[in-house]
Amino acid sequence: MIQTNTCHFVVMSDLRKISPEAGEAIQAFCDYDCPVTWGDANRTMVSIAWFMNILFDAVESAGLLNGAGHHVGYQDINLALENYQDDVYIDLEN
Repeated sequence: MIQTNTCHFVVMSDLRKISPEAGEAIQAFCDYDCPVTWGDANRTMVSIAWFMNILFDAVESAGLLNGAGHHVGYQDINLALENYQDDVYIDLEN
């Protein structure tokens, strides 16, 4: 018998709802040339660490960082995700 596995994940669209600034950061991520394939799967799972790295690059590329190199939405998302374990992923497709 083949073993079934479960996966814990956070839906990216829920991150948009944290704050208006978080929504702005997620929009920058969606507009960014991310190294993922969009729309070809029901689920595209990435690690939180990978997501946060690319999210920062996207926010920076969009010119959304303030003079101190910060973005409130990025920080809001980071705070929301910081207590999750390494086995929790971000689902980019939903």
